[in-house]
Amino acid sequence: MKRYLFSLILMILMAFVGQGKIVECIVAQVNKDCITLSRLNKELSRLKKYFKSKYEGKEYEKKLEEAESKLLNNMIDEMLLIQKAKEMGMDEDLDLEAEAIRDKIMKNYGIPSIDALKESLKQQGVTYDEYMENLKKQILISRLRGAVLHRNVKILSSDVKKYYEEHKEEFRVPAVYHLREIVVYFKNKKKEIARKKIEDAYNQLVSGKDFKDVAINFSEGPTARDGGDIGEFKYKELSPKIADAVKKLKVGEFSKIIETNYGYEMVQLVAKKESYLKPFKDVKDEIENKLFIEKSEPAMKKYVEKLKSESYIYVFPPYRKYYTEDNRFETGSLSEGK
Repeated sequence: MKRYLFSLILMILMAFVGQGKIVECIVAQVNKDCITLSRLNKELSRLKKYFKSKYEGKEYEKKLEEAESKLLNNMIDEMLLIQKAKEMGMDEDLDLEAEAIRDKIMKNYGIPSIDALKESLKQQGVTYDEYMENLKKQILISRLRGAVLHRNVKILSSDVKKYYEEHKEEFRVPAVYHLREIVVYFKNKKKEIARKKIEDAYNQLVSGKDFKDVAINFSEGPTARDGGDIGEFKYKELSPKIADAVKKLKVGEFSKIIETNYGYEMVQLVAKKESYLKPFKDVKDEIENKLFIEKSEPAMKKYVEKLKSESYIYVFPPYRKYYTEDNRFETGSLSEGK
């Protein structure tokens, strides 16, 4: 216990440098490791973004509140599993396996390069380093899960095939649309002037002018110099008005004038990659792993509880609203380390 208290005090002291300014706050200590406030805030931000994309109003608030109350539980559980995996020497060749999985993901989703992957992650608010670090964590947890539970959990090939047949839509790759745009903004001009400009652009397109050239000459968007090229999008990534226009287009065609909250817009469908179903052989391992996780979850939960009972865990008072577990903090005392 003394060495844990000493490390805890040391971490608190390290959070303060020069003139009493806080560089980083410690949210929780898990054995010799800690969870920082910046990391907690990142996870909170991702939670909010995720639930915002799925729910609205009171349902959003309820779902978010439920998830937030258990956020530190999940982070601590993950940290305990990673600590145990490393203790058992399971972190060998981690970089190589992470890179292999990254390459497979890129191939499956048609991502042509690392730079393209970085750009895609950036749009989701995730850095490439964060992505690779998370990938390594999941590999470690998967290795530990396999070592601890594989003897007791068996997945039959018939179960894997049956799951594929009954859940085919899970393995459907959505169509991808390559678009160009011409945008005229309302800002700093009268609406009728913006309308006149977009109509002039539309008339040139109707007369046979190339969309790329018209975009260079008329568009006020940041992609104008590239001929309005805005890249590739899945249907659900497009705003409703743009999506509705795009689904009516054939390759090479352009839309009518679309009024948005910020101005007028026209889009051209440059190319389209059709939706397709991944073949069974490409997703067999993925399904087997999914079924294994589902069947092993009760045993894994029990294993995590065992790790907790053998560990030193302390959550600082201001952050206990993100931690839901029995009454160990009701007296304000430290949980006992063993």
